[in-house]
Amino acid sequence: MGLALLVATSLRAGEPAYARVVLELEVVTTEWSRGADAASAEAVRRATNVWRPVLCVTGPGGWRISGAFTINGLHEWRHEGGCVTHTLARTAPAPPIPAPPGRDTNWLARLPGAGGGTASPSPTMNILDTARPCPLATLPVNITWLAFCSGAYLRSADRVVPLPTVDLAHAVDAFGYRDETEVFDDDWGLPRQVELFSARTLMKQSAREFAARYFRPAPDDADVTAPEGVLKFRYVVTASTNFHGRRLPLVFRFEEIEPEAVEGGRLRSRHGEGRVIGLEPAAVLGHTFPPTSPRMVVDWRFRYPRKGVDAIIYPAPDATILPTNTPALQERFRKRIAQTPIKAPRAPGRVRTAL
Repeated sequence: MGLALLVATSLRAGEPAYARVVLELEVVTTEWSRGADAASAEAVRRATNVWRPVLCVTGPGGWRISGAFTINGLHEWRHEGGCVTHTLARTAPAPPIPAPPGRDTNWLARLPGAGGGTASPSPTMNILDTARPCPLATLPVNITWLAFCSGAYLRSADRVVPLPTVDLAHAVDAFGYRDETEVFDDDWGLPRQVELFSARTLMKQSAREFAARYFRPAPDDADVTAPEGVLKFRYVVTASTNFHGRRLPLVFRFEEIEPEAVEGGRLRSRHGEGRVIGLEPAAVLGHTFPPTSPRMVVDWRFRYPRKGVDAIIYPAPDATILPTNTPALQERFRKRIAQTPIKAPRAPGRVRTAL
């Protein structure tokens, strides 16, 4: 009641209809052995993670989602009418990682670009190679995008709603589900409820996209096994508010109905809740990192499958995204191709997307 009143009284006529949302996410992850009941004592691994605060700015011109999604990093995912970008900066030294058997304690420091180090004020910006206006991220970013940023995408005729509970860049079944979605009746059209069901055709398409992303041969249809119509995931808004004539979630819940297979022959499921703890109008999307600050760019739009080249890396003076036909980028791309040896093709392997 108080939050809704605060939102209503803070808006003025003619103010841009961007929403600046601050929320907290609580996610419970349960792992258990195959054949055991997830509610039984054999479900020996149960962990609760809380992300607070998560900032989301969303509106007609795009969206951005930022937060400390790793223990020593600040992240921003962003879409502003063009590419999806992921910018991150290290805010503290990486925690120590135990050495594998047979290695000395300094093994990690000798790995290129890995671990250790100090806080880095210069961010790294990833420019993603994706036509979909959604982040290829992990659960806290994915579920925030679904709740507050997915309205325009849900109105597209060829949409495939990504599975929020997985790492979308590394999951074979990331886009393997059909959705049954109810949206709020306004021009933003954010989802009120989403259910995702397994679909063989989409699962095969998702497996082919995954293979292409990592330069693997596309799997045969017979190698992609998935049931039809199994409920995998559910999202539902339990409380909402009127924001500038649009409905925005205040509280939402989500659950992974069908568990995932993970390492060690175990199963995993996740459920959780998101709660808005701050909401106000915003004139622009804004920036997590100063847009004029220099950064290193990993540009995933430049790909050469024959040699396994999946990106070029270059310094940039600011956050400007240059077109791919920029002569300097094309020259860097040519050099990267020339310096990279041809890689042997990888076997496609089998893709199992259901238990």
